[in-house]
Amino acid sequence: MKPTPDDVSRRINGGETIPRYRDSGANELSLHDIFALLQSRRRRCLLYYLSDEDGTVAFDDVRDGLLEYEKRCRDGSAAPDAVTISLEHVHLPRLDEVGVVDWDRETAQVEYVGSPLIERWLTETRELDVGPTV
Repeated sequence: MKPTPDDVSRRINGGETIPRYRDSGANELSLHDIFALLQSRRRRCLLYYLSDEDGTVAFDDVRDGLLEYEKRCRDGSAAPDAVTISLEHVHLPRLDEVGVVDWDRETAQVEYVGSPLIERWLTETRELDVGPTV
C-alpha cells in the first residue's frame, strides 16, 4: 500500500514544509529514522541501486549492483565477501524491518518498497555521493 500524505506537515531546513507520510497499518518513518538509515554510505548506495531497479531482484544481483555503485562513490568499494556479510547481517535486515525493502531470505529476493520521504532524500544525497546523473 502506498503511503498517503497525512494532514500534518513538518518544518525542516530553514522552515521549508514537507508532508509527513503515514502508511496505514504500519509505523511511520520519522525524519530522524530516515537520516539514521541514510547515515551509512553503503546503505545509501544500496538504496540508489534498488530504487533504480523494477520489481524483485536476486540477492546476488543486489550485491553486484551495490559493488558497482560503491565504485562510483568517493570511497571506492570493499571486498565482495565483506559486502555480502554486511548486506545479510546489517543493511537488508534493517531496511526490511522498517519497511523500505521487502527481503525474503528463503528465496534470496529483494524488492524496493521505498517511501516518498526516503526518495526525496535519496535524490539529494545521490548527487553528493555519486555525482550528477547523465
